[in-house]
Amino acid sequence: MGCFSLAIYHDPTFTEVYYPYIGLLTEVEDLHSAALLVVKALKVRGINKPKIWHLEALIHEKQGRYEEAVGCLLDAKNSCQEKECFSFYGSEAKRILKKSGAAKKVEVTAAQA
Repeated sequence: MGCFSLAIYHDPTFTEVYYPYIGLLTEVEDLHSAALLVVKALKVRGINKPKIWHLEALIHEKQGRYEEAVGCLLDAKNSCQEKECFSFYGSEAKRILKKSGAAKKVEVTAAQA
């Protein structure tokens, strides 16, 4: 992960390093660092904001914060300029909403037990 940090240190405007770095931090569950990097990435001129918002949604999803995840995906979807992008973020939002519904059913069942 040090290589990613060095790349950003030497050229914080190099947008292509942010996507895999945030993805890696999310995968290894360093969610705090991933969230901080999302904030930094969104300030970089020329960054693909829908892609960053999607990564932010995945962070929220891992934390069980489904409503925030869907909000990020709606931001991504609304700023898309391509049909495929629009469809992808919409389907991701639906996937998380289904997951959210399943999580709520488990909570209700557990509360009733």
